[in-house]
Amino acid sequence: HGLADVLIVGRGGGSAEDLDAFNTEKVVRAIAASDIPVISAVGHEIDVTLSDLAADRRAPTPTAAAEIVILESAQWAQRISELRKRLQDVFRLILQRKRLRLRDLESRLTNPSHRLSLIRLRLDDISGRLVTAMAQSVQARKYQLGQLEHRLGPYNPLRMLPSYQERLEFHGKRLRKGMTQIIHAHRTKLKGWNTLLDSYNPRNVLQRGYSITIRERDGSIIKSAKNAARGEQIRVQLFKGGLACEVKHHIS
Repeated sequence: HGLADVLIVGRGGGSAEDLDAFNTEKVVRAIAASDIPVISAVGHEIDVTLSDLAADRRAPTPTAAAEIVILESAQWAQRISELRKRLQDVFRLILQRKRLRLRDLESRLTNPSHRLSLIRLRLDDISGRLVTAMAQSVQARKYQLGQLEHRLGPYNPLRMLPSYQERLEFHGKRLRKGMTQIIHAHRTKLKGWNTLLDSYNPRNVLQRGYSITIRERDGSIIKSAKNAARGEQIRVQLFKGGLACEVKHHIS
């Protein structure tokens, strides 16, 4: 849309599958073809993607990418101070050369007082104009800095941090509440399963007075009197202990 000065392609940490989107050909080609500078800040510092290689600059984390773009006021002031000093040094060098040139001309002229006066006037005028231009340039830089600070202020990560902390606490409470409900539901299911399991427990059936008849020969359970031959040795399992018996006859 042409309104941005720089583009940050970023994502927090994640697994290799989470970062695969930044290794796709479509994303890498889009970054390489961007008309504005691109900073890649994918994953943590140890993660490296193809997007990092295609971008103009790589940042170890998204926060570091924001710090690269947003210079602090002190840094801008330091840069302005350095530029002012360099500009003064250049102007001082120019003036020094002009003075040397003027002295050289004075030494060559027999009566250069009038001409020298004109040159001094021009030199003073140039010096005044340079100082004025330098002051105007510094003032313009300060104004631009103020505008940038005003525009970038709402996007300062430090200002956005409390909002993210509130959201984190809110979702943390929801997560804890959801986990408590899930644990409670699973406990209820577990109690139901235990009750059902107890109802199928043979010992509970035996406790009510029932018994299990087992063939001594192979340990199989006898479910019908027809399956037990006369004279066959059987064992009757009770709730407490058992009885060794012999089949005498069938009872219909």
